[in-house]
Amino acid sequence: MQLHDFALAQVGKPFVWGRMDCNTLAAQALDLATGSSVFDSIYGRYSSLRSALRFQCANPTPRTILDRAGAEIVTTPQDGDFLLSDIGGITACNICLGEFALSADIAKGIQLVPVSEIPYYQIWRLPSCHK
Repeated sequence: MQLHDFALAQVGKPFVWGRMDCNTLAAQALDLATGSSVFDSIYGRYSSLRSALRFQCANPTPRTILDRAGAEIVTTPQDGDFLLSDIGGITACNICLGEFALSADIAKGIQLVPVSEIPYYQIWRLPSCHK
C-alpha cells in the first residue's frame, strides 16, 4: 500500500486516543515506509490526553523513533515527510502529502489539512521516501 492510499483511507475516521490519533497514524506511515513495527508497540497503550502524555514521557519520543529509522531533519516539507508540532505539551506528528497533511483532530477526527495551517516546528524525512 502506498502512503497516499493509506492516508486517504484514514480520512473521516474518528479520533481515538491510542488507536486513531496523530501518533498511531505516524507509526502506521513509518511502518509502511520502513517495514518496522512501531504501530504494534504503541496501539492501545493510552486512552486519554493524560495517559498519552505519560506514555510519551516514558517511551521513545517521535523524534527518537524517526532518528532511529534513519530520518533526517530538513527545512522544506515534501510528500512523505513527518511534521512535528507541540500541541498542549504533547508531540503531535502529521504526515505531509504535498500541499496537505494527514492530521488528527480531537473534535474533527482524521482529516487532510493544508500544510500551511500545521504549526510544525520540525520536518523529518525518511531516506526511503525520496529515492
